[in-house]
Amino acid sequence: MKLLIYSILLFISVLLQVSLMNYIAIGGVSPDLSIIMIGFTALGLGRNYSTLLGFLTGFLRDSFGYSIIGMGSLIFSICGFAAGTFIQKRSFYKWYELATVFAILIFVYFFLDYFLVNFSAETFWKTIFANIIPQFLYTLFILIVMLFVLPKKIWIGKKDNIFD
Repeated sequence: MKLLIYSILLFISVLLQVSLMNYIAIGGVSPDLSIIMIGFTALGLGRNYSTLLGFLTGFLRDSFGYSIIGMGSLIFSICGFAAGTFIQKRSFYKWYELATVFAILIFVYFFLDYFLVNFSAETFWKTIFANIIPQFLYTLFILIVMLFVLPKKIWIGKKDNIFD
């Protein structure tokens, strides 16, 4: 049942990402809801399912024209595995502990995305400061807002989850 709920939430995040996120872009920078949901999937289901659902999320985004077919699946699979490894069997008692782990995950995602998919002739540092950092900060801001809006039962304590 939990797998089905997380799958539906990931599907909704992909639909929101490809349809609505461009409308809340600031200076051409929009947050990425899919990577946040991959992190919550790792928190709720563990490494194996977050890797699988990461692959499916990447496949869906590739199907909607996200990037070269297969690259999104690869990047989201890597991020799902990394999220599951970082988050699996850990208890978070403060929102900033979880936000720190998510920050690492979000940065890894944008780094892989820009250097595997959107690679350009720009210099390394220009890509970091002009592309990756703004998207990273915007997505992290959305995550922090979500942590304050969502019930604490989702992420606090000993793997208690609202979907159990």
